[in-house]
Amino acid sequence: IPIGQVQEVHVSNLVTNNNLPTINLTIEGLNKIKTFQYSKTLKCFCIFDIILLLLNGVFIYWPLIFIAFMPLSGYYGISKYKVCYINIYTCFIFTNLISKFIYFYYTQYITSVIFNIISIFINIWILELLYKFITNIKQLSQESINDLINGWTPHTQNFIFI
Repeated sequence: IPIGQVQEVHVSNLVTNNNLPTINLTIEGLNKIKTFQYSKTLKCFCIFDIILLLLNGVFIYWPLIFIAFMPLSGYYGISKYKVCYINIYTCFIFTNLISKFIYFYYTQYITSVIFNIISIFINIWILELLYKFITNIKQLSQESINDLINGWTPHTQNFIFI
């Protein structure tokens, strides 16, 4: 007895041909889905940076509290798909990356070196995500951007074939 397989389809335009589903999706639709996914990931990184800066500002060095506006503006820009605010967060990540390279030069402890290397790779990855996110925003139409701002989410449909 054959067992059914579950397939996920991320679009609502489903056309059947010979009883097999095919997807009719435009490049605009794919960019819209990717932009939505990037925004969720980048929002998490912004929140993480805000929390770390506030905690470091309260317990270690108080001027860091004022630097928290950079990831906060990034969160706002990512939520509203505004590139100028996202660029502020990009500058923060880039400056943070440069400071980690400088710290890497002066540190002597192996644990600090290991954590610093991991942190450098994470910052490079965040910069790559920001670049892709900004590129996708620039490729989207204003209508798609407005849909994303108003809470559009991709729909997932499950089909079971027996």
